[in-house]
Amino acid sequence: MASTPKFVQSEDWLYGIDENNFRQFSDALQLNLSKGLKRFVSLQTQDKAQLKALNQSIDKFPASTKALNQGLEILLTTDLLDEFNQLKIPIEVILGNHDTLVPYQISNWYDKAKIKTQVLNTGHLPFLHKDFTL
Repeated sequence: MASTPKFVQSEDWLYGIDENNFRQFSDALQLNLSKGLKRFVSLQTQDKAQLKALNQSIDKFPASTKALNQGLEILLTTDLLDEFNQLKIPIEVILGNHDTLVPYQISNWYDKAKIKTQVLNTGHLPFLHKDFTL
């Protein structure tokens, strides 16, 4: 799963998701949590059997609205750019060229920071792709 030090786009960070789109997604989840999660998962895989199994898991293990709201708030407000730039450990980032949440173009930013990246032919959840290997 790809990530960024700052999930939502701003004037000084172009690699995040548009704040209005993020709020629309969040609002849709408020209306029907199960349906919203299933829609999200459907955008991550084309494998019908896998999608069926994931949807069954969503039904079997319902998400907590409170926990989801807390997570969405963290994504909306957290900026870890300064902390990320202070890391002194080896980092490798895996990105998907079909990711609709973390654009693979962030690899340009990672390259400038001397961080190794791998761009796979997958979406936001690369482990769902049939050809995924590390």
